[in-house]
Amino acid sequence: MPRSSLFWRIKWLLILFVLLLIDIGPFPLTALICLYIVLFRPRWFKQFVSRLYPQE
Repeated sequence: MPRSSLFWRIKWLLILFVLLLIDIGPFPLTALICLYIVLFRPRWFKQFVSRLYPQE
């Protein structure tokens, strides 16, 4: 696995962990973010997936 791929995996794992902690509160933030990604397919998400799984 390329080193940059490992960096992005760790970075997004930490982001998801923070969202998990926020989600425990009264406002379900993680579900809204996932719904946004599924409905609108933002460019930043495509770039994230490309960095996470680079084609060789």
